[in-house]
Amino acid sequence: MAGGVGLAGLFGTPGVIAATHPILAAGLFIAELTLIYVLVMSFLYGSKERGERVFRLLRWVKDKEEPSSSVEPSDSGPPGGPLR
Repeated sequence: MAGGVGLAGLFGTPGVIAATHPILAAGLFIAELTLIYVLVMSFLYGSKERGERVFRLLRWVKDKEEPSSSVEPSDSGPPGGPLR
């Protein structure tokens, strides 16, 4: 696996932690589940901007480039004029 740890490191490290420190392993597992829950809920129930940030975070974690935008944002505001 170029540039990565590989499957042994990916699965071996949590296994070693679980075998040597079960309480620490349980804490890390709960922290991972909490992070996943927060990201999913932010995407599903958050604003559009927050959903975009979640996907940007996931792209950043995977070390991928942002896709090019085919639609240019306009500065004219919402259709029908400004909200009051």
